[in-house]
Order: sequence, then structure tokens, then C-alpha cells
Amino acid sequence: MWNYLSNVEESSSGTPRKKRNRKRDRYSCPEDGCDRTFRDKYEMTNHLRTHTGEKPFKCDWPGCDKYFTHVSSKTQHYKSVHMKYVPHKCSKCGKGFTKPSQMKRHEEKCSLKIYQPEMWNERKRHLEKD
Repeated sequence: MWNYLSNVEESSSGTPRKKRNRKRDRYSCPEDGCDRTFRDKYEMTNHLRTHTGEKPFKCDWPGCDKYFTHVSSKTQHYKSVHMKYVPHKCSKCGKGFTKPSQMKRHEEKCSLKIYQPEMWNERKRHLEKD
């Protein structure tokens, strides 16, 4: 029988991650104490930003001064904050998320039993009165 845990290792932060075939990795992180290896230079460059704190990607929205380590983070920010694009909705409270993993994590902790739009409308009216 295949053991699914044999394909998982612990990261330096203590969280589980999928094992990789490190023999194919050609690049190693030059930081002392960091044992990460990478298949290509692009992956290593992105990883190095976790050590340097570099954030080269600026949000293009007028008046927004946020910077990001990865272009994908900038894109997600732009869509969710400025364009209000949140395609994944909690089935309990209706809160929106850009990634399904964010929604799943929220749903596990969400205290509402079921999403009731009329309840939120009533709560909104109550808050507007105060």
C-alpha cells in the first residue's frame, strides 16, 4: 500500500510540503542556513526576495503605493482590491475570496451556519443607523 506521507517533507518553517526530486535542481540558495534548491534561476531569484525583502512590482492603480515580491501577488491585489473580483464565496456567510484555498480556510472557521443574504442586509441597515 502506498503511504501518502512518504511524498511529504517538512519545510524550514515547519509546514508540510510535497517532496521534490532534488537531483534535478541546479541552483541552490546562497543564504547561510537555507537549504532550498531550485530547478531554474527564475525560481531562485523569486526565492531570494524572501531573504532580501525586495518588492520590485508596484501596483499600477492611481494613488496605490503597494509593492509586491511577485507579479502574481500584484495581479491578485489589483483584481481583489481595486476591481473587487472575488469569484469564490463562502457558503456560510457570503464573504468573497480570490483563491479557493482562502475560501476553504475561512469556511472551516466561519461561525455562521448558512448564508442568508437577508440577514446581511438587516445587519447593514442596523450599522448604517448607528
